Amino acid sequence: MTKSARVTAGIAAALMLAPGFLMAPRHPLAAQGAPGHVTVSVAAEGRALPGAEVRSGGVLVLSDSAGRARLTLPAGLRRVLVWKPGYGVDTVALLLRPSADTAISVELMVVAQEEPPIIVHAARSEVRIEQEPTRVEVLAPEDVEEKSLTRPGDMTNLLVEMGGIQVQPVAPGLGGATIRVQGLPGRYTLLLTDGLPLYGAHAPSFSLVQSPPLDLRQVEVIKGAATALYGPSALGGVVDLISRTPADGRRLLLSQTTRAGTDGLLWLSRRLSDRWGYTFLGGAHRQGQEDVDRDGWTDVAGYDRAEARPRLFWTSPGGSSLLLTAGWMAENRRGGTVPGAVAPSGVPFEDGLDTRHGDVGVVAHLLLTPATLLGVRASAMLTHHGRRFGAASETDSRRNAFAEATLSLARSRNTAVLGLSGEYEGLRTAPRDTFGFDFGTASLFAEDTYTPIEAVALEASLRLDRHDRYGTFLSPRVSALYRLGDDWSVRLSGGRGFFAPTPLSSEVEEVGFTWLAPPGRLGAESGSSASLDVGGEVGPFQLSGTLFAVRVQNPVLSARVPPPFARVPRPGDSTAFRLVNAAGPIRTAGAELFAVYAREPLLVTATFSHQQATEFSPDEGTRIEIPLTPRNAGGVDVAWEEDEAGARVALEVFYTGRQRVEDDPYRTFTPGFATVEVIAAKRVGRFELFANAENLTDVRQTRWDPLLRATPGLGGRWTTDEWAPLEGRVLNAGVRVSF
Repeated sequence: MTKSARVTAGIAAALMLAPGFLMAPRHPLAAQGAPGHVTVSVAAEGRALPGAEVRSGGVLVLSDSAGRARLTLPAGLRRVLVWKPGYGVDTVALLLRPSADTAISVELMVVAQEEPPIIVHAARSEVRIEQEPTRVEVLAPEDVEEKSLTRPGDMTNLLVEMGGIQVQPVAPGLGGATIRVQGLPGRYTLLLTDGLPLYGAHAPSFSLVQSPPLDLRQVEVIKGAATALYGPSALGGVVDLISRTPADGRRLLLSQTTRAGTDGLLWLSRRLSDRWGYTFLGGAHRQGQEDVDRDGWTDVAGYDRAEARPRLFWTSPGGSSLLLTAGWMAENRRGGTVPGAVAPSGVPFEDGLDTRHGDVGVVAHLLLTPATLLGVRASAMLTHHGRRFGAASETDSRRNAFAEATLSLARSRNTAVLGLSGEYEGLRTAPRDTFGFDFGTASLFAEDTYTPIEAVALEASLRLDRHDRYGTFLSPRVSALYRLGDDWSVRLSGGRGFFAPTPLSSEVEEVGFTWLAPPGRLGAESGSSASLDVGGEVGPFQLSGTLFAVRVQNPVLSARVPPPFARVPRPGDSTAFRLVNAAGPIRTAGAELFAVYAREPLLVTATFSHQQATEFSPDEGTRIEIPLTPRNAGGVDVAWEEDEAGARVALEVFYTGRQRVEDDPYRTFTPGFATVEVIAAKRVGRFELFANAENLTDVRQTRWDPLLRATPGLGGRWTTDEWAPLEGRVLNAGVRVSF
């Protein structure tokens, strides 16, 4: 960083840090530095309850044999959460005075089910989800468990029940997928694991299909511009995968599908002491290459994959913690024409991708004082791809290094987070390195959460990013929470951000770099978003609704160009493409509805989303609906679960509405369709037997139109886009063994 940049960053840091302290009430310095003490007595059914979790902010203490837990906390308004498996959850608010001792008593109710409180991490504050001003949607542990049985080898099924989230297939025949949030392209969604970019700042489209979900505890999603929280890769939103913590136990999962798919996973978890523990996930997977409609082209990609991920955990009674993680994965994926078949050109067409991935990461929290928490996150990753697409063969290596330090300060009714970070993202391609880049971003950021009264919480974030290619950007985000009694709440959020373009577009993920024109000078993309969320409970019903609007200025889209630069020109090849800044913005707006009915043993979940998403097409010179973005989508999940019998059955129906398609010779808009899935599981001792029928009604895109084109499309593609399932009905059965 140059001297002028350092001076600018220093001034900006001072400006960023000021708001949180200006908002805080004025108190004598001595009083601010003097913590208070609270002793919590926990009981249930009139008896002391040992082993209950007593938490406030980053401080966690277990109640002793007498049911007591003593916490040292900064003075001011504090919330204390008490919970133990098999019991209900209680939250107590109290005004803690400096140097004072406060005693409270909590009586927990015995409940039939173990329902831990949901603590969210993605918004940088580890608080209960009901208390977080930023809207964070969470896929709870029981939902992750269910999805781990339907598709043990990948994460494409994890988010399908969330409104406004679309898992979009990429590269038909190879089976890639990206996460699209509220109608935006998948490149705007940042994928994290425990807050770390272990897949890189721009996760490849095959990350979801190469990662099993068995080691996840929950999934957290922030929709809308989140640059203020996580930098330029989070313009559209953030998906944070939260890993399981150690608990003595081992699991072996084996499954087989009727589409020649085999998965084997081993999960190990152990507490070595009251402070140390570890987890380990290892897996081996094989999928046969399947031509479902017998046209000679692969509908289900074949692959062989193996992965391993150990994690080491350390925690202290005072609230400090450490997580060390490492991951390795190797996969060979095959698509294109099946053996013995040819493309419409009369010759075989190979479509293959070999992936090697490795990463390391650390997440540390050190409680310096009762009011000060130091956080450190760092990671590094390397992904190597070997790509074969027809006569073209190429390789690329993607690198990412990330480091971040934060300081969390609690002052009366305020909690401020001050931080700095640096991130490097690099790409190398061969045999030509025309598209290689090395990007560095240095960032300063601040966040302040202010609680003037118990029913109101305000959160403001501000981030200054210095990108060595695109310049300096200031990104704000604000959120407000108003609780209407105990059952209803209203959230309002808005933010701005930017995105640093790279050559890694969705078209490149499908066909490689061969048909991508050498890049011109691209400008940074900028965006803004706003949302209004209302949620609450009425008896056994949980309801929520969202209105949102997003606008992305200067978006980078693909435009067709002649291919004289291509290395492998052949008669009949289509035009190539170039990345350009479009003349008009991307606009999306819509509504989301979510409803849950919960009355044991029945659980019914319903979702619906409506959105209008448009962009300015460089090829057509006019505004069009964003391709492969359904205006309407929704689903219903009906589950019956009997804990004592260890049995559960679920029926899921998902509807995908009309979509616009691009570069498709058969149609401009697709029909709507619905898919049905049935899941059943039964526990017998240490064994859990499961079976599911995915896409029970055998909906397939090829029942409407061929997948293959008569002539090549953009980049030499022989296929249209995938807008409906290609694999049809798939039956899966297996066993999960606990030992």
